[in-house]
Formats: sequence, C-alpha cells, structure tokens
Amino acid sequence: MNALIASAVLGVIMMFSGILFKNKGVIRGIAIVGVLVLLVVNIMETYGKSFFHIDTTGLMLFDRFALLFNSLMFFSVLVYFLLSAKDMEKVGTNYAEYFALIFFILSGVVLSSSFQSLLILFLGIEIISIPLYILTGSDKKNLKSNEAALKYFLMGSFSTGLMLMGITLIYGAAGTFNVDAMNLTAVKPNILPMAGMLLLLFSMSFKVSAAPFHFWTPDVYDGAPTVFTSFMATIVKAAVFIAFIRLFQQTFDEVEMQK
Repeated sequence: MNALIASAVLGVIMMFSGILFKNKGVIRGIAIVGVLVLLVVNIMETYGKSFFHIDTTGLMLFDRFALLFNSLMFFSVLVYFLLSAKDMEKVGTNYAEYFALIFFILSGVVLSSSFQSLLILFLGIEIISIPLYILTGSDKKNLKSNEAALKYFLMGSFSTGLMLMGITLIYGAAGTFNVDAMNLTAVKPNILPMAGMLLLLFSMSFKVSAAPFHFWTPDVYDGAPTVFTSFMATIVKAAVFIAFIRLFQQTFDEVEMQK
C-alpha cells in the first residue's frame, strides 16, 4: 500500500513540477528521487513497516510475492530513468508530464501484482494501458506516432471489452469477484465459466502481445517514440505477465490440484 499511494502522489507532483520548474534537469532529478522513494518505501513494507494502514481485505493482498516484484519493477524504472531520461527531452515539450504518466503506470503495476479481486485486476490493467496510449502518441508532429496511438487505443479498447465480458461470465458462475473465494471446480461443467476463462485468456494475451494476439505490436512499437517503446516492451510487459501468472495460478489452478 505504501508504494501504491506514493506512486499516485508522485504522479501529481510531477504534473505540477512542469509548471513550477522550467529546468529539465531539475524535473529529471525529482523523477529519479521519486523512484528511489518508491523503492525504499516498498522495501520497508516488505519488512513490515507500513505507513498506511488501509483495510483491503478481498481486494488487494500485499504478500511477499507482490512486494518483491514491485521492488524489481521500481529498480528497473530507476535504471530506465538513469539511462533514458535525457532522451525523453527529444520527444516533445511536455517533459514533466511524461514522468507523471510513468508514475501513474507504476500505480497500475502495483494493483496488477497484488490484486485479489477481478475488479482490481481490471483497474490495474487499465491504469497501465491508458497512459501508454498517450505516451505512444506523444510525438505529435509524427504521423506514424499518431497512427500508432489510435491503433493501440482501438485494439486496447476491444481487448478491454473482452476482459469485462470474461469477468462478467466468471462472476455469473462463481458469484464473487474475489479470486480466493472462487471455487469454479465446484460448479457443474457448463459454458459460462469456460467462456469467461477463455475471454480472460484472450484479453490478457492481447495485453502481453502473446501470439496470435500480437498483431498490433509491430505498428505500435514502430510508431511510438523509441524511448517509450523500450519502456513498453520491458517493464510494462513484465507487469502484465505477473498479473497473468497470478490470475491463472490462483484462480484456475485448483483444477490441477484436485486431479
């Protein structure tokens, strides 16, 4: 919970830093310090030191698996900033906003790695995806960037619809959004849970560019600014893969355990 709240607050801070500071070096320094703060507070929570005590029972679970992955993601973003923050200056004039969007993406990463409810999974995936649509089209003078952003938005919206339909069908079969409370193996075999699982599989496969749902990837990666393409192809993909693994291991692995 430390990292979730801190990343959202840092996103807002980066938005206002673009107004308060005109020196891009100062903005870059604030972003790097912000990621260091995220890494430190997340490691502190891993060892039981939490600044925020909010009851998220049934919605999120900040276990060692989620906290370890979050620390790895924050460290990766820190390395990304150190290597590529200067290259972000060449994309456009909205320098601080690019960092703000990345911090908001990190909020979605925390949700995706620690969800216990399918609704939190949906929110996490969308909080990751929506800023990426903006970053893809951030090079406004480049028509290929604009085209890539539009394609990404349309394809992403379609996959979001599949995800919502899958969640709806699973809720109809299980009667709950909580992945730990679902007992789909107790439900008589019918089309409802099977269709829901397939739709979730398809939508998550799209999000991680898994074949054969990767057809959007070449156009988007080619049109997006290179500095953001590297972020999308590494850190974002790892975050969605963790959500993918957590979903199908915790929710649908009961069938294998009972065989």
